[in-house]
Amino acid sequence: MLYLRANYLMTEGSASALVRAAELYEQAVAIDPKFVAAWVRVADASGYLWARLIDESDERYNLMFDALDRATQIDPENAEALMFRAGLDIFFNVDFKAGARG
Repeated sequence: MLYLRANYLMTEGSASALVRAAELYEQAVAIDPKFVAAWVRVADASGYLWARLIDESDERYNLMFDALDRATQIDPENAEALMFRAGLDIFFNVDFKAGARG
């Protein structure tokens, strides 16, 4: 239920909704640390918060990558996690080669 509520909040797009969505995704992975889709969404919400200057902390920035690392440790072939990681490599690291590898 936390995951679904967070997904809804992500569609609202307001700063307060994004903050709350991130909190709910983090609660979801605290309850089920093997919930790959929720780890991907932790990264996604963190990316929105960081890129929209809502939370520019180093912790938030690092959480984007750490959450995806966690997702791919659980499921190394998860397409959503690999696609999102490629996007982060291109957008945040300007590493087109890493982005192409996925």
